[in-house]
Amino acid sequence: MNFRKEGVAATDGTEGAVHENVNHIKRIPGYLAILVCLAAYIASMSDTLTTAIGRFKTETNTVLRTDRQRYGDLYGMSYLPRFRKNYNALHKVPVAQCSGQKNLNLFLLCDSYLFTYAVADSFYCGVDNFSYINNNGGKKSIGGLDVAHNNILLLEFTERFFSTLASDKDSSNYLLNFLTIDSISNLPSKRSIAKSTNSFISAVKELKSFFFKPALGTNMEFLVWETGLFTPLREFKASLIFNLFKRTDQKVVMGQNFDRLFFVETVDSSFMGSSFREIKDIEIERDIKNLNAVYDHYKKFGFTEVYLSIIPNPVSVFEPTYKGMNYNGLIPRIEKHPNLKMKAISVYNEFKDAPERFYQPSDTHWNTEGLKAWLEKFNGILASYNVK
Repeated sequence: MNFRKEGVAATDGTEGAVHENVNHIKRIPGYLAILVCLAAYIASMSDTLTTAIGRFKTETNTVLRTDRQRYGDLYGMSYLPRFRKNYNALHKVPVAQCSGQKNLNLFLLCDSYLFTYAVADSFYCGVDNFSYINNNGGKKSIGGLDVAHNNILLLEFTERFFSTLASDKDSSNYLLNFLTIDSISNLPSKRSIAKSTNSFISAVKELKSFFFKPALGTNMEFLVWETGLFTPLREFKASLIFNLFKRTDQKVVMGQNFDRLFFVETVDSSFMGSSFREIKDIEIERDIKNLNAVYDHYKKFGFTEVYLSIIPNPVSVFEPTYKGMNYNGLIPRIEKHPNLKMKAISVYNEFKDAPERFYQPSDTHWNTEGLKAWLEKFNGILASYNVK
């Protein structure tokens, strides 16, 4: 009797151990899911990691790939299959072929039109030292300017971004402070004193911005869900909605000939960056005043010259009378203003005369030919500084 009880007890103990092991095994997928989510959260907080992973997902041909940027950013917003084409790649731009010595220090304040594709001194004539700053809030501090070289500063903006940056008070202040040169004065400025006084508050804000980035949700969605596995489903949904209702994603609008896409913020006149928003002369005068203040500021710091370049919204040159609206003429009104102190690197007329050469049908950016045309014009100016 006792023997049987002991045997039953032993059996129960074995079965209990088996059940416990099975439960542990069942928990493994949950643990893995938690680890994946945690890793995605940490990666999403780092712009460097997100960029690196994004580059991998863009270049790989595995199921981990992303098609959001592969065929143009507007395709990635709409997923309309008619725009899923391999357009002219932007990695084929040749390096600059220039004669003379390298005697230029070049500083760029630029957006994705340049920092994604042409951020090396090899693209620019006569450049010995090269530095760029993302105009979406980037800042840089340097010890001083090398007076033995010509120091060139270029401010490059897309048309839609310029409208906001030049007119907004905070943005105008940013243009005066994105580059600080420490050796200009040994006396602390009011700005630096305020920065020291509020260092604790700044540290708290930086810590908060690290853990609660505005783009955190977008980054996580991209890292976790952005995969080529879902592209056919997204394309089917986009095609069905467009064919039934002639509607696209709310971030894009279709060209009038249905042959290209435009970013809605460049078309809808309720947006600051729209090519069709009414811009009165008083706003242009304010923009010129702000730009001249920026020019004087950096010339005082010792820059040889400060240049301005505004890249047209695609709709400005493709369809300047889109659905009965009229292009507000922002670029020519700024570039040709008699009081503008900055020298303009303008591609507006070239792009207007043959826009299909310079833009991709499913992207807000220019194509290889657009970048080449811009580089050719800018390098022509840089070459004039070269010592033969």
